[in-house]
Amino acid sequence: MQFAIHQSRKSPTTYLFLRERDGLDAIPEGIREELGKVKFLRMSRGKEEETPAIASKYQEIIQNIGSRGYHLIMWASQGAGGRSGS
Repeated sequence: MQFAIHQSRKSPTTYLFLRERDGLDAIPEGIREELGKVKFLRMSRGKEEETPAIASKYQEIIQNIGSRGYHLIMWASQGAGGRSGS
């Protein structure tokens, strides 16, 4: 499954993963308000070609996109390991 990777403009260490590039309808209103505007970064690659940070969460991202339509990750710092949120 390929997914769209977005970044919160309000909180640049927060990343949003969606089934489709413009699939923001899947995000609950409260989370949308917290994120503010989001910037589309790119479509995902296969797990083997992904960045280490995304590859380490790949299955979790796919599972959450499948079950609720989105996955949210708030990294402590740009490109670092990170913690997942919902």
